Amino acid sequence: MFTGNVALGNGTGLELVIVPLKGTTIPGQWEPDTDLLLLCVIQDGRCCTCSKTEHHTRFEEKLGLPRGDAKLLATWLEAQTIS
Repeated sequence: MFTGNVALGNGTGLELVIVPLKGTTIPGQWEPDTDLLLLCVIQDGRCCTCSKTEHHTRFEEKLGLPRGDAKLLATWLEAQTIS
């Protein structure tokens, strides 16, 4: 689990909560062996499920982030070890 501020390097900081969903299940959505994460942006209360290697467009669509911020978040997330 991760909670904290992430500086994206472009002047934007996001307060995030990231929870691994491994070991949980919602039938028809994911199974216990999933590598999905629940990523929440505290500033606006938006959340989405994603993988560590998620394409930035998911963050644009589900979290309402501008393209530049979404790309930087995707790059940051891929480099993290969250468990």
